[in-house]
Amino acid sequence: MYSIQNEFLSIAVKDEGAELCSLKNLETNIEHIWQADPEIWSSHAPNLFPVIGVLKNGEYKYDGTTYQMPKHGFVRHNENIKLKEEKTTSLLFSLQYSEETLKIYPFKFDLEMLNSLDGKTLTV
Repeated sequence: MYSIQNEFLSIAVKDEGAELCSLKNLETNIEHIWQADPEIWSSHAPNLFPVIGVLKNGEYKYDGTTYQMPKHGFVRHNENIKLKEEKTTSLLFSLQYSEETLKIYPFKFDLEMLNSLDGKTLTV
């Protein structure tokens, strides 16, 4: 878990999927992110890539080849995401294509996910 804060806000981001799991107003002590009650829904604010939702039969075709794609893509539960840069008011995470991702998503990519605080604003 990674955390940063400024004078107004604090955030926490999980390793797995670089998922934002807390956004707290430090002035009011109000939490603004769903706290993942597993009896209702066990996620907070997942990163969904390269698709949002489910594909028909869990597959798609590209350039004559059929590929299997999990619901909401392969980032939200991915443990290969790395913290690339940590600053006082920002966290930058990165996931690069691999032999494993190319089997389900035949494109070379470098996905970066930045969470940054500026005053009372969180930019994702």
